[in-house]
Amino acid sequence: MWIKGIRFGLDLPAIRAALESTRADRVTVARQLDPVPGEDAHIVEVSDDLHRSDAPLELGNGRLDLNSFQNRFPQIQAGVRLLKKVPATAGAMGFEMSGTPLPPEPGRDVDLPAYAGTGTKVERTPEGEFLVSSAAGFLMVDAKTSRISVEDKVVSRDGVSAKTTGNLSLTGDYEEFGEVQEKRMIEADSITVHGDVFGSLVSRGGTVDVRANLVGGSARNTRGDIHVRGVASASVLCAEDGRIVVERAENCVIAGTRVEVKHAVNCEIVGDEVVVNMAEGCALAGRRVTVECTVPRKQSEMLVAVLREEGQQIGEVIAAVTQRVAQFATLAAQLKAAQDAMTGKPDVRRYLMLATRVRKGEISLTPEQARQFQKMAQDVGPALKALGDVSAKIKAAEAEQQAGTQMLANLEAQRGDAASISSVAIASVQGETQVRILAYSSADGQPWRWSPREIRTRLRGPQAGELLFIGGAGSVAWSSDTVAAS
Repeated sequence: MWIKGIRFGLDLPAIRAALESTRADRVTVARQLDPVPGEDAHIVEVSDDLHRSDAPLELGNGRLDLNSFQNRFPQIQAGVRLLKKVPATAGAMGFEMSGTPLPPEPGRDVDLPAYAGTGTKVERTPEGEFLVSSAAGFLMVDAKTSRISVEDKVVSRDGVSAKTTGNLSLTGDYEEFGEVQEKRMIEADSITVHGDVFGSLVSRGGTVDVRANLVGGSARNTRGDIHVRGVASASVLCAEDGRIVVERAENCVIAGTRVEVKHAVNCEIVGDEVVVNMAEGCALAGRRVTVECTVPRKQSEMLVAVLREEGQQIGEVIAAVTQRVAQFATLAAQLKAAQDAMTGKPDVRRYLMLATRVRKGEISLTPEQARQFQKMAQDVGPALKALGDVSAKIKAAEAEQQAGTQMLANLEAQRGDAASISSVAIASVQGETQVRILAYSSADGQPWRWSPREIRTRLRGPQAGELLFIGGAGSVAWSSDTVAAS
C-alpha cells in the first residue's frame, strides 16, 4: 500500500480478512475522509417576552375577558437579554488517501447588529454575544427586516378590532394607522389614530389626536387635549382639564375647559370657554362664549347659555362655615381654660412636674420614694383622667377649626370664580336664537365635568335663567362686568 502511495484511510480489518481468504475478490482497502463543513452561525431567543400572547385576558377573579388579549404588545425593562448569537464552527478536516489534507468549508457568519433597532444594543461578554434592551418600553419586531426595537410608544398598522388587538390598556403612548372598530377601546397616555374611529379612546393625561373621523364613538382625556381633524359625528368628547378642537361636529356632546369647533350641527357643547365659527341648531354653554354665526336647524333650537356660578349661595355657605369655625375656636378656648384650672391645682401640678422629671430620667427614686410616687398617682388619678378627656376634646375642636378654615379658603376661591367675568359675543344671528344666563352650583361640579346625559338635560331642558337675547337677526355682545358697572 505504501508503494502505491496510500498514506491514509486504510481499512485494516478488511485487509486482514482479504489476506486470510483463499478466494480472489475485489476489496476496498482504503477510503478518503471527506471534510465536515462547519455549522452556520445562528440566532437563538433567550427571552420569553419576545412573543405576543393573543390568549384571552385572565382577570383577577379567574374569569376570562374575551374582549382583550393577554399580552398583545409586550413591554420590557432595560438590560434584558433578548437574542444570543451562536458562533459558526470551523468544521472537521478531511484527508485524501495520499494523506493530503482536505480543508472544511467554515460555517457562514451572521450579523447580530443587523437585528438591533431603536432601544437595543449588542453586548459582547465572555458568555457570548447578546442583543440587549437599552431602554424600557414596548418591544416591537419588524416583520420585514426582523429588526427588534424598544419604543416608548406602540405603533400599529393592523387596526383595532376583535381579531387584531382586542381592547387595549397600555402604560405609554399609542399610534394606530388603521381603524378603531365599533365597541373597541384604547386606553393609553397619548393616543394618535390615523384611521377612522368607531370605538372609544381614553387618555390618562396625554393628547388624543384623531387624524380622520370619529363616528359613533367617544374620546375622553382626564388631563390633556383632544383634536379631531375630520368629522365628529354622534360621538361624545370630554376633556376635563384640556382643550378640544374639532373641524366639524354633528350630533355630538362636547365638554372641555376650552372648546373650539369650526362647524357644529345639532350639538350640545359646554366649556369654560367656547369658540364656534358656525353653529346650527346647537345648545352652547360657557363662561365665555364666542360665535361667528348662529342658525337654527329643523326641529333643533339655537340656544346659547352664559354660565354663572351662584355666588349668593356661596356667600351663605361662607357665613355659616365662618360662624361654625368661630364656635369651635370659642369651645377650644373654654376647654383650654378648664385645662389650665385643672393643672393649676397644687397636687396635680406637683405630680405632673415630678412625673415629667422621672420620665426624662432627671431623677431616680428610691424604693420608698417610688411607693410614695405611686400613692400620689392614685390620689390624682381622677383628676388626670378628667384632664385627658379635656385634652382630647381640645384636639377635636382644633381639628374641626382647621378643617373649617380650609373649607373657607376653598369657598373663597369658588366665590372668586363666581365673581369672574362672564361674556357672550355672537357676530351674526341668522335665525331664531335665544341667549340666557345658566346658573349652576359649585356643589354639582364644573359644568364641563357633567355627564353627557346631564349636559343634554341642562342645556336642552326648560330654561329659567335671565333672558339676554331672543331674535332671528342681529348680533349679541354681553358681559357681566359691563352690567355690574352700569
